[in-house]
Amino acid sequence: MKKVIFLLATAALLSASCSSEPIELIEENAEFQYTVESHFIDRSNARTVVNLDEECFYSELMAGQSIHAGNIIINADAIEGEVTVSYQTEGEWTILETQLSIREYNESETPDFPMTGGGNPKIGQFEINESFDEDTNVVSFTFSQENINHFSIAAHATVVDGNGNRETAWSAGEEFPGRSWATYTLVDLTNCFVYSELE
Repeated sequence: MKKVIFLLATAALLSASCSSEPIELIEENAEFQYTVESHFIDRSNARTVVNLDEECFYSELMAGQSIHAGNIIINADAIEGEVTVSYQTEGEWTILETQLSIREYNESETPDFPMTGGGNPKIGQFEINESFDEDTNVVSFTFSQENINHFSIAAHATVVDGNGNRETAWSAGEEFPGRSWATYTLVDLTNCFVYSELE
């Protein structure tokens, strides 16, 4: 497993609005570089409710295996070759931690995510591993992606409900080969772009 080193270059306080300054995590010689932005959105305001029909790709964020806690929303910039993966919880769910790993698209076998010998994910070795204040309900990661049309993600989070109960959450999709209920998602963004506009 390649060692990934990140340097915290810029930090911003979270706010109760729907925007915030991004926390930039960039290391000049790092093998994987990304930026992260986190904030809180008041979902009681109808204007802040996410319309999933307008998103390029999404999958459910499932807490405790069977509880819908939100969604993982994925968008991409075909010109810049960048992908944004956004964790967005719903209701009173908030986000404490996120772990994210990106691999090649593979329908025939489990992509080579960091795993134990028994086939369970090793989230501590995922390329992205971040913690947040308890009032965070939106976290977005942006990074360069060589194959912007097809790739796989293992998106894990520690989420908290309105009563303070913590749950493990995964982006819905295919099961890891181990005995845990962890899942990963096959991402297909082919229909998100009109390539004639890029020529």
